[in-house]
Amino acid sequence: MNDPVENAKRLAAFKAVDNHVVDGVIGIGSGSTVVYAVERLAQKVKDEGLEVICVPSSFQAKQLIIQHGLKLGDLEMNHNLKVTIDGADESDHMLTLIKGGGGCLTQEKILASCAEEFVVIADYRKASTHLGEQWSKGIPIEVIPSAYRVVYQKIEKMLGGKSDLRMSGSSKAVGFLCEQHKSP
Repeated sequence: MNDPVENAKRLAAFKAVDNHVVDGVIGIGSGSTVVYAVERLAQKVKDEGLEVICVPSSFQAKQLIIQHGLKLGDLEMNHNLKVTIDGADESDHMLTLIKGGGGCLTQEKILASCAEEFVVIADYRKASTHLGEQWSKGIPIEVIPSAYRVVYQKIEKMLGGKSDLRMSGSSKAVGFLCEQHKSP
C-alpha cells in the first residue's frame, strides 16, 4: 500500500483491534477505517482462535463481517458488547465527535452505548480545536422519517442557519446536515 494516509489508517485500525478485542461480542462501526479493522479482526480470530460475534452498525459493516467469515449477530440477541470499534468524521480536543456523515449515526450511537469500551479510530486529518473545522458539510443529525418536518423546524428555530434534508438511496434513512448561523 503506497498511500501514506491509507497506510496510517490501516495501522491504526490494526492497533485498535490488537489492543482492545478479546472473546465476546464486538460492535462494528462504519466507514473506510473500519474496513481495515474488520480485516485485522478476521486475521486475529483465525490466528488466535478468538470466539467473537460481530454486531454491525450498517449494511456496509454487515457485508464486511460476512465477507471475512466472521460470526454475525444483532443487538436483540447480543446486547452486551465488550467493545465497539468505529471511525469518526471529526474529533475535537475533548473527544467530541462528528459521527454519521455516512448516515448510520443512530445505530452507531446505540452500539457505542451498549459497549463496555468504545474505541474510535481517527487519523490526524480528523482532529480540530472545534467541530466544523475539518468536517465542513454540517453537523449530521439522523431522524426518523415521520418526525423530519418537526425536527427540521425546531433545528432552524433553535439554532438559526439552515438545515438540508439528506436521504439515503433507499429512502429509509432521513437526516439533516445543519449549519449553525454565524454572527459577523
